[in-house]
Amino acid sequence: MRVFRPALVPLILLSACASVSTFVNSTSDLTSGRTEQSVQESRQREGAAINENVALRNQYASLQAQKTALRGQLAAAQNQLARVNKKLAQESGATREQRDEYNRLVEKQRDLQNRLARASAAPSPADPAAAADQKARLDQLEQEKDVLARQVDALQRAL
Repeated sequence: MRVFRPALVPLILLSACASVSTFVNSTSDLTSGRTEQSVQESRQREGAAINENVALRNQYASLQAQKTALRGQLAAAQNQLARVNKKLAQESGATREQRDEYNRLVEKQRDLQNRLARASAAPSPADPAAAADQKARLDQLEQEKDVLARQVDALQRAL
């Protein structure tokens, strides 16, 4: 252990000097008032930090309340959108049905016009009873044509 003793003595002396230096510096700080100033400055910084922390917490709480309110508004808007989409789908379905009915009636009208044209183009029978029967069929086809024309017009206006 003697080997380490000479190296140990200067270390002890250095640490003692450091302690003395710290003591001297602290004593000079006390006499000059620097310690009191640094304590006041630290308290001021702490107060400013506390105030900023309170302001940030208030801001965070405000943002959380705003976020909650926006979530409620978003949910309401999504519900309204779902209702509108449902209503549009129902109306679209009705419109699709109307278009299908319109197309069916137009096709029926074309068929009726073709039958009417063929019946009109056919030569009149010589027999008066057959001629009356042909005239009755033509009149019936004309009435059906008029009814279909009114139905097609009504659906066309609805679309």
